[in-house]
Amino acid sequence: MEDANSQDEIGSILPQLVDFLFDNVDWFLSKVPLFIPDVDLRQISLKSDDKGTLSALLQELMESHAKEWRAFIQYVCMEGELPMDLETQLLSTVGQDPAETYKEQIVHTLLNKYGFGIKEDASQQLKQMFVEPLIQQVKVHTKVSKPKGDPSTSSAIEETPGTMKISQLFERASISGTHAILLVGMPGTGKTLLMHRICYEWASGGFQQFTMTFLFEFRQLNLISRSVTLKELLFNLFLRPEIDQEKVYQYITENPQNVLIIFDGLDEFAGKISSSSNKRNIDPMQDVPISEMFQNLLEGTVLCGCTVVVTCRSKILTNQLLSLAKCVAEVLGFNEDMVEKYVSLYFHKDELRDQALFHLRENHTLMRMCFVPALCHIVCICLEYMLHVSSIKMQLPQTITQFYVKMLNIFIWKQQMYLPNEAMGLKKFRPEICELCHLALRGLDENKTVFYVEDISEDLKGFALGHGLLSRFDVKKMDSSRDTGYSFVHLSSQEFFASLYLMISKTVTQSSLKQKLSLKSKWNIKYKTKDDFTDNFHIFLSGLSSKECRAFLNELAEHGEVLVQKKQETIIECLVKFADSQLTGPKLIELCHCVYETQDLDLVRRIGAQLKFKYDFKNFRINPVDMTALSLVVNHGPCLVSLDFAGCPMEADCIAVLEKCDTIESLSFRNRKYGDEFVKSLSKCLPAMKFLKKLRLTAGRITEDAATALKQSLLCCKQLQEINLQDNHLKAKEMLLFLVVFEKMEQLKQIDLSNNELNAKNILTLSKAASKCLRITEVQMSVEPTIAIFKSDLSSPTSPPTMKKFKSEENNGDRRRRLSLVHCHLTPEHVPALVEILVDCPHLSDVNLSENYLSNDGICQIAQILPKLRCLRSINLSGNGMSMCGVIYLAECLSTVENMTDLTISFSGRQAVSMKLQKSYREKGLLTSAEDWTTSTGTSKNFSLTSCRMTTQKMQQILQALGRCTDITSINLSDNGLSYQNIKNLLKYLPQFPNLTFLNFSNSDTSPNCALLLAKSVNVCERIKEVDIRSSKHMCLHLQKQQKAKEVIIRLNHCKIGKNDVGQLVTVFQRIPNLIEVSMCMNELSEEGILNLLAALSSCRNATEVNARLHPRETIHIIFSPGGDMLQSIRLAEYNFQAEQYKKLLSILEDCSNLTHFKSQNNEKFLEVLGDFLTVLSRKSCMLTISNDGQFMEDEHVFLLMHTHPEILASIGAIRVYKNKVILDLKDCTEHIHTRSDIRFQGLQSLRFNHCGLQDKTHFLNTLMTECTSLTELNLSHNFLGDDRISVIADSLPSLVFLKTFEIEQVNMSHVGMAQIAKNLQRCKAIQNINLSNNEIGEGGALMLANLLAEKRHLQILNVSHCFSATCEGGGRFMLELSKCTELQEIYIDSICLDDSSLHILCQGFPQMKSLQKLILSNNNITYQGILSLAEHLGTITSIATIDLSHNHIGPSGGINLADALRKCELMEELILAGNNLGDDTFVQLGEVLPHMKKLKCVDLQSCHVGSSGGSAVAQALASCQQIEFISLSDNTLDESCLLTLSEGLPQFQLLKQLHLKCCGISDSICISLAAAIGSCQSLEELVLSWNNIGDEGASTLAFGLKQMRKLQRLDLEKNVIQARGAEAIVQELGICLWIEIVCLWGNQITKDIENMLQEQDPRVHFSFFR
Repeated sequence: MEDANSQDEIGSILPQLVDFLFDNVDWFLSKVPLFIPDVDLRQISLKSDDKGTLSALLQELMESHAKEWRAFIQYVCMEGELPMDLETQLLSTVGQDPAETYKEQIVHTLLNKYGFGIKEDASQQLKQMFVEPLIQQVKVHTKVSKPKGDPSTSSAIEETPGTMKISQLFERASISGTHAILLVGMPGTGKTLLMHRICYEWASGGFQQFTMTFLFEFRQLNLISRSVTLKELLFNLFLRPEIDQEKVYQYITENPQNVLIIFDGLDEFAGKISSSSNKRNIDPMQDVPISEMFQNLLEGTVLCGCTVVVTCRSKILTNQLLSLAKCVAEVLGFNEDMVEKYVSLYFHKDELRDQALFHLRENHTLMRMCFVPALCHIVCICLEYMLHVSSIKMQLPQTITQFYVKMLNIFIWKQQMYLPNEAMGLKKFRPEICELCHLALRGLDENKTVFYVEDISEDLKGFALGHGLLSRFDVKKMDSSRDTGYSFVHLSSQEFFASLYLMISKTVTQSSLKQKLSLKSKWNIKYKTKDDFTDNFHIFLSGLSSKECRAFLNELAEHGEVLVQKKQETIIECLVKFADSQLTGPKLIELCHCVYETQDLDLVRRIGAQLKFKYDFKNFRINPVDMTALSLVVNHGPCLVSLDFAGCPMEADCIAVLEKCDTIESLSFRNRKYGDEFVKSLSKCLPAMKFLKKLRLTAGRITEDAATALKQSLLCCKQLQEINLQDNHLKAKEMLLFLVVFEKMEQLKQIDLSNNELNAKNILTLSKAASKCLRITEVQMSVEPTIAIFKSDLSSPTSPPTMKKFKSEENNGDRRRRLSLVHCHLTPEHVPALVEILVDCPHLSDVNLSENYLSNDGICQIAQILPKLRCLRSINLSGNGMSMCGVIYLAECLSTVENMTDLTISFSGRQAVSMKLQKSYREKGLLTSAEDWTTSTGTSKNFSLTSCRMTTQKMQQILQALGRCTDITSINLSDNGLSYQNIKNLLKYLPQFPNLTFLNFSNSDTSPNCALLLAKSVNVCERIKEVDIRSSKHMCLHLQKQQKAKEVIIRLNHCKIGKNDVGQLVTVFQRIPNLIEVSMCMNELSEEGILNLLAALSSCRNATEVNARLHPRETIHIIFSPGGDMLQSIRLAEYNFQAEQYKKLLSILEDCSNLTHFKSQNNEKFLEVLGDFLTVLSRKSCMLTISNDGQFMEDEHVFLLMHTHPEILASIGAIRVYKNKVILDLKDCTEHIHTRSDIRFQGLQSLRFNHCGLQDKTHFLNTLMTECTSLTELNLSHNFLGDDRISVIADSLPSLVFLKTFEIEQVNMSHVGMAQIAKNLQRCKAIQNINLSNNEIGEGGALMLANLLAEKRHLQILNVSHCFSATCEGGGRFMLELSKCTELQEIYIDSICLDDSSLHILCQGFPQMKSLQKLILSNNNITYQGILSLAEHLGTITSIATIDLSHNHIGPSGGINLADALRKCELMEELILAGNNLGDDTFVQLGEVLPHMKKLKCVDLQSCHVGSSGGSAVAQALASCQQIEFISLSDNTLDESCLLTLSEGLPQFQLLKQLHLKCCGISDSICISLAAAIGSCQSLEELVLSWNNIGDEGASTLAFGLKQMRKLQRLDLEKNVIQARGAEAIVQELGICLWIEIVCLWGNQITKDIENMLQEQDPRVHFSFFR
């Protein structure tokens, strides 16, 4: 019955429906298949009067397809614009569908929410005001690794070219799974408005794939504290269905692909998103927190298949969000066309629209500000106000802050037009504005953007709502009830008012203001903070600190103008401090924004000076507003700047801003997005950058069209020096375009085209083109890795603009061009083309063809053209698969190619083949210098073949090939593992190489037989001057060129030489008449071996000295003398001889008839046989010194020895004991044949006991002295004797009638002991030399000395240093008596407080001191006046040889007078002036004096405040002092020229023993020059170069020269910058420099592990300050 009624009702309204559909027939025919897919309507043709067919079709649909008919009617009612009564009747016939009803409910709600009651109104108004912003899709690359402490992984976002429309966001490849869309963007770019637009378009019939659309704002979801189900989220928090809620929910869950859910403002969400994903489905009826429900929807574990759109600001992106999104897009805001479109829509009247557009087009800064849609709207508001109100042209705001200030005034003015000015409006509403600002700040502090009635007072509510500063909206609660909420119209507005509160509130102090100001980063944040969603707060604070805002702030401030100004100054100083910190790129941009907002040019300059010249920006979007702020700082900085944009998306408008930056020196862009359009935009701007020197445009895509535009632009940039176009997918054609610019850009030094399309063919093409461009002097190309770099070092600003013709090759001989084609996949097929390039390339000097596939054939073809390459200096053919046949061919080329100097081949891992050549001179006219003439007359050739395991046959072939090259000077066959036979064959070929000076065969056989063979080789080839076998790793022969060696040195270290091998070796040594030295270290001789060696050497007439040590390393050093007379000196250390071995040793020593010195050091059990040694050796008819230096030797042993072996006493001429070292001088046995038996020590003349604790052995000493009647020297210095023991010694002095020298330095004697000494010395008639120094005898002692001098006028040497003060009465008396000792030869009176007056007394006696040779006056108080006295009388001392005035107070004036007086001291040998402030003038004067001192041996000028001019004068003068032995210029400021002058003179100092250059600023380069010169100083014993800047290069050069300094004992390199390499070089050379005793390396840059390793290798190297 109901169906019949329905049919009747439909029949009554069917004609009306037919009439409606007939008017929209095309629409009808397109929609019917959606509901009845099986019906084919293609055959139906409806004519203008054929309504019957349409009626029949509807009747068929109604009767046969009831379900589809119902859906069709509902669709027509929803989508079609039916008359209201017809729509109502149709719906009543089909009944209400709950889902469709709910859809209509949502449609009406959305339209009403955005202010439009009906569809027609919405269609006309919203469409008019909406301008779709730029949307760009991005690709996401997620990294797997996680940073420490960061729960989220990092992701990289890469933009795809082009923009997209809103509809494209919803395109999905599959309906399975949730389609998550992530829409990101900077604040104000229009994300929220875009969401509203999507809702509007859906409600207006768009996006028909969605039946239902839900929009949630996170700022409202923040208010929901309890857990919710999916149903509660959709129905309670958005819209509750009016009918059948369960069916609606069932429809949603069963059709999720038809549901669109929008979440707006994720950055405002207070909840926390979990870092872990939930992959299992969740029960949608389960209560979960809002954050979890959002995450479940996004992940698809709830309502899987729906479409979810999420908007957020870029900085909060996490890896998890990015990984879940199926589509990620960025809202970029407006471009210039969109701005003009928006302005045109905003201004309806043509006149206002045109004026507004004119203002924007004229003001580029304002136009770029409008690229942010939110700012564009504010600008329009301000323009509208100004165009309405002002009849004259007004100044527009210049900054964002100023626009917000103007916006506030405008909103007030619109409602208060009767007020005369803006200031009156501010004053009237100041309380409400302050309350609004406080509300804004409180909201930011609490992460709150929604406020309720209780948060806002009624006054504020009325003011803010009435003036459009707050918006009011309904807030949905969980029970679907509504509450009223309030928010600022935009988050940026809340930030503006919050920052304004800080400036006007009296409760905000300057210190709290500093805490609020910080720079925000545009990079993704790792951890949320309480102010996460603030982006412009710091911008507004900075803007409010401008002078332009001061009047505005004064109107609103709760305090006085002074405090406002102080707050502004506080912000300015904070910005300056930010500039002084390490800023990332995003923060640097933010700082520029802040500075821009202030519009303070003084601040801009300060910031620019702090930021200096380097600006780096990485991986964040830069918009035109950013670039505008940056350009302000860059343009006002103090210097040219470098801008580097890496991975920073930007539009062409940004490039236009850069065009106005005239301080850019270096510009770099790296981004995959940059393509032709970007390059073309950049090309337009480049010519305006007049100071641009470096351009880097990499990682983009440039086609021929863009490349042509860029090339033309580059030609206008004549000042460019470097161009980098790496990784731009350039083809050979495009790359050739850029090579052309080299000819026309005279400043250009380099073009980098690496990582483009390169293969062997392209490389040869580019090489050929480059060879024809004469300005290109270096080409580097490779396929793996892809490298293409072209360089020029011929740029000259004075060159003509075009280079049509170069001078001839002859006049450009200094020009060098390099070609490097490494890893280019070149094969023999490419060689003809390659040869053509090489031959046709002028001035080609260096070629690198390594790591290709040329093989023997290709290498031979290239070798054949070498004679044609007249300018070629080097060629590298490494890694080309060459065999031994190729090696032999190249060895032959060494003789056939005249100018080839070096051939180096190695088969160690990577095959290395390289050749060096000299420039070919074939015409005499080409010789342009003396050096050229030298090189043209003879070429030194070097051959190196290493790491090649050769057979004897191959070795023979190579030697035969080399034999044709008589000019060969060096052969390196190391690391070839040469056998004994190979070495023997090699030695036979040596006579065929008359110019050979060096042969290296390291890592070969080092057996004793081979050692013997090498020793014999000296007789086979008389040109061998050094056999240098240090170990298997160092085996070399050094030869004299074309003549017999004058001297021969043999080192046979680490050769496993045993005790049975030494006999044959010594026999060989005897046959070498010019042998001077043999070293045999680290062999296997031990005790028996050394005895066999000594026995063999005892009959060898030319062996004169043996120095041997067994532990810790076996060291044997033998000195030979061609005119020698048997062994004279033997030193044995650290041996463990047994009794029988000592007997054998004693027998050997007895046979050494000319032995003069024997030393035993730390040899076990030697004390037990010392008496036997003395007994036997005392019978030798020569003077003999026997010393024993050992830890077990003490002076008691000397006394015990004398008691147990009385028979030797008469032969002892001198006893010297120093600590644990004892030296006995045995007299010639012929001198004590007739001796008295009752006097045991009748031959003893010298007795010295120093540093040996003599205070405990005075009884032995007294016993000894009573029997030493012939003593002429007694030295008991440095023993703690005291006055009592001194008195005992003094009593025995009168018995020493022959005593001439008496020394008791530093024996703890006072004036008491001095009294006894003075009393008894008066009775010593022969006394001539007295040394009492370093004993505090005081004034009393000085008087006693004065009395002694009155009777001892014949004294020759007197030393009273550190004994008393010369200024006391006794001191004055002493000085007077001293001046009367006319026979004095040496006076030592340092450190006695000698002043000018005391010195004057002494000077009075100088004219009578005709024999005075040495005058020591150091460490006293002599000043200018004292120097005048000395200078006056110095010329009267004709015999003076030494003067020491160090560490006084002479000064520059005194120094000049002294230098002038020294002109008369022609016999001067030692001049010591250290520690005086003499200055350059004194040194210049000394430079004139020193050449007259022909006997000068010592010059000590340490710490004399000398500079470059004085130092150079002295250094140059010293060159004429041929007798010099000691030079010290330490602790002076010597420049490079001074040190080079000194080094030039060093080779002339053949007698120089000590050179001190501590703390002289010596660098590596200076050290290299010094090292080359020092090697000529054959007598040098001590070299001090500490506290300088010597590094590895300098240390290595010094190490190389150590073996030439054969007398060097001490090398001091402390406190330099030597690292492991330099130290290792020194230790390596020490192995052959056995004469060096210590090398000091403390305080260098060497790790502890390396120090320990090196000291273990050689204990002579010290790394400790305390030694």
